[in-house]
Amino acid sequence: MKDRSITKMSILMCFFVVIVHLTTAPLEALDKTSKWYAILMVINTLFRFVVPCFVFESGFKLYKKFQRNELDIKKFYLSRLKKIVVPYVICYLIHCIYFISIKKWAGLEALFPGIFYGAISAQLYYVVFTIQLYILFPIIKKLLEKYMKTVLIITLLMSLITTVFVKWDYSVVLFTYWIFYFVLGMYIAKYPSLLENKKVLIVGGLIFLGTTLIMISAKLNSAINNIPFKYYGYVYVVNSSLAPLIFIGLLKKLEVYDFKFIKKLEDFFEPNTYYIFLYHTLFISIANYDFNHYLEPLYNKIAQISAFSGLTLVAFNLISTTIFTLVCIVILCLANSLRSRIKIKFT
Repeated sequence: MKDRSITKMSILMCFFVVIVHLTTAPLEALDKTSKWYAILMVINTLFRFVVPCFVFESGFKLYKKFQRNELDIKKFYLSRLKKIVVPYVICYLIHCIYFISIKKWAGLEALFPGIFYGAISAQLYYVVFTIQLYILFPIIKKLLEKYMKTVLIITLLMSLITTVFVKWDYSVVLFTYWIFYFVLGMYIAKYPSLLENKKVLIVGGLIFLGTTLIMISAKLNSAINNIPFKYYGYVYVVNSSLAPLIFIGLLKKLEVYDFKFIKKLEDFFEPNTYYIFLYHTLFISIANYDFNHYLEPLYNKIAQISAFSGLTLVAFNLISTTIFTLVCIVILCLANSLRSRIKIKFT
């Protein structure tokens, strides 16, 4: 039986990561001293825990699935190849067609060796390190069951050291950067009662809010005054470790308020979260650099109306990009659902 709180978190995080990437282009265009820059920077920083939550979810689901069932390593790797690697390769090639062939913003090095570290688009590094974690999962599972506390401590140190001290531009593709969140998900799958412990949720929630405020303040200070916060990596690890626990705990509490339309939304989006994650930045790029170009005459007409005189081009583009991206996401989900139905019908 599926844990609906995990399903809900997966969908929420999927749209949170869309928000992060939607706000990236406006941040580059806005004056750093403006209030809108500060607002968008707060939103952008607020959701920086999304990737650790995805990693936590992967560890949680895998451990739940194989907690009592025997792990057939060959079948496991083949299923990961089919469900994760093949869609990634297809997605990567589509991105290359757009960025290399059509836009000519990148060279062939973005295809090779770029495909091995997700170089063509901002979010694809996630798939690269996730594949590494899946390869290691059978070993991690055995070690965690025998040496639980030791594995938790060692993986925490691995993630902390990689986050704080490794300065390579592509350090985020290393499994060591994320392994603690993966193991933490497995640990919580084994001991789910922690998610219902009020003290853990209250204390953890307060620390999460505190570290979130520190991160937002540090980001703003770094961007506006060019003063980096040297402890940001430490704060990020604490914040990201607590985020999935807090969200799942809250979602479990809110299950009593479930409505039918929420369940329908879950059923619609849940099978498509991986595809939304893969393709959303492509939709955003097409909107920013193609679709919005054709809307500039419309913006000029709207801006002449007194009621919209304060509407800037940056704000207009953000609105149009958001609408375009959401429409594309819905079309993607509908197409994938149709493909699944046809496949079921003819098999």
